[in-house]
Amino acid sequence: MKMSTVGWIGISIGILGGLVGLAAGIMAEPKEGSIFAIVFVSIFFMVYWFFIRPMITTNRLLKTGEQRSGKILEVWDTNVTINNNPQVGMLVEVKDKYGKTYQVKTKRVISRLEVGDVRPGLLVTVRVDPQNEQKIAIESFGVAGDANYTMNEYEKHLHQILGQIDEENKEILLSGISAEAKVVGYYDLNIKVNGDNPLVMLFLEIYPGLQTPFYGEAKGAIAAQSVYKFQPGSMITVKYDPKNTSRVTVEHS
Repeated sequence: MKMSTVGWIGISIGILGGLVGLAAGIMAEPKEGSIFAIVFVSIFFMVYWFFIRPMITTNRLLKTGEQRSGKILEVWDTNVTINNNPQVGMLVEVKDKYGKTYQVKTKRVISRLEVGDVRPGLLVTVRVDPQNEQKIAIESFGVAGDANYTMNEYEKHLHQILGQIDEENKEILLSGISAEAKVVGYYDLNIKVNGDNPLVMLFLEIYPGLQTPFYGEAKGAIAAQSVYKFQPGSMITVKYDPKNTSRVTVEHS
């Protein structure tokens, strides 16, 4: 997320005002003022470390970093929202200047309207710190004119992802335990499989018989005509791996 000049001026004025207030407070009430100063500085440090510092790094990379092409391998919610827009974490595969690929994690605040578009397999344009290639910033979703990735590579990678999901689901269906589950979240990954069948991620509350219910996620393609059966609040049948309850798949789709 870029910060405008006006935004930085506002932050600077806020910091200066806070320091002046702290100095006045300590002079008026040394003991209470010192305690307040410690609390204020601690809070400011946390805000700086987790929010301001990453923004400074991102802005620097977007201005001075080397432009590269990449693609998203994984996406996850960071549970952070800024101005009602979610911050997502991403595992990105980037090509270095020699054409070799490597993986790096990054975060970015995206518009709520982009949530369905930011998905594994999406090509991106990034800026890379030439001194440390593990530091990247996503410049845009989509690739620059001189991109190293082609649509054929995108489709190939997409097929690999779908194949991995399908293989894992088959394993769970063979050895997993059946249970009822309630759909608490439905997320269309905006990918169609074998026609108009959507690839979706379901967030589930699973009821394993007499055991304590737990939450899990399931990914897979569902029949287009059955989409209504998987909306939040619906009860469905799933299978889960008893050795790793994070591995869940829909038993009947």
